[in-house]
Amino acid sequence: MRSSDALIRSIGPVLAAVLVALVAATLAFTSLSGWERSCSACHTTAITALEDGAHGGIECRACHRGDSMAEVVDFRFRMAAMAPAVIGVPYSPRPVVASARCLECHAYVLDEVVVAEGIRMSHAAPHRSGYACVDCHAASPHGSADRPGIAMDECLRCHVVSALSQDCGTCHVGTVTRDARQRTGTFAITHGSEWVSSHGAGDLRTCTACHTAARCESCHGVPVPHGDQWMNEHGVASRTAECLSCHAEEFCTGCHGLEIPHPDGFLAVHSAEVEALGAETCDTCHASSGCDACHTRHAHPGLTPERVERLRRKAGLDE
Repeated sequence: MRSSDALIRSIGPVLAAVLVALVAATLAFTSLSGWERSCSACHTTAITALEDGAHGGIECRACHRGDSMAEVVDFRFRMAAMAPAVIGVPYSPRPVVASARCLECHAYVLDEVVVAEGIRMSHAAPHRSGYACVDCHAASPHGSADRPGIAMDECLRCHVVSALSQDCGTCHVGTVTRDARQRTGTFAITHGSEWVSSHGAGDLRTCTACHTAARCESCHGVPVPHGDQWMNEHGVASRTAECLSCHAEEFCTGCHGLEIPHPDGFLAVHSAEVEALGAETCDTCHASSGCDACHTRHAHPGLTPERVERLRRKAGLDE
């Protein structure tokens, strides 16, 4: 016991010294938040892109850090999270820029319809609904090949799901082409060369912006996307639908606990499945009246006489 106490007493000062050193290093690192050049040590590519664009000459903290004490403290905490990257620890934060900072210069976008790069856009509605500027303009003002900006999929979530205008001319000015908004992101996957196998990877609610629901149903056999009552309806629809054109077999068995649709000959062995899995497995799809229709009439198609006798005894019918 005395040796353990001595070890703790000897290690304690060392741990305290390490903790003090870490706190001091963090404070020193975050104190650089007031020095503009400190950003260039790690963010050279972003700063170079900034200087080449319309926002050249604007300091980093003008967008990424506010001026109030609370904003300064918040920024220091965010810088503290960056500190491990100095020694090689991977760090990929999502840059934080408050919409209020953007609107200090771009407030006009809330008062008028803006036309830029072939797109006509009213920012007032998405702003009121809670969208932040960086939700759509993640690449601004630095620019990035892997972050081309808002993809059309995102626009369609409002224009289709919220029943806004779906006419192309509402937003697209001039000739509509497959620009970067369609060549990247989810749209590129769902409309690429492998679209037959990948077109379901997007938000299915947006398909009707260009495609009729009947076109989807002509291949899938059921309405796509499925309606709100689909969980109650899919059992009947699965008799004719091509479920496996979208779903792996495991998708069905994961919920039902056994092979769905039931294979040929299942009726003859279903009682064994009930014994193994429990009647509640059946209850997810079948009403008890469906069982009673056969079992109360003692109708057991495909079962051996011995199996019928066993079932009768188990049900207490021979007592």
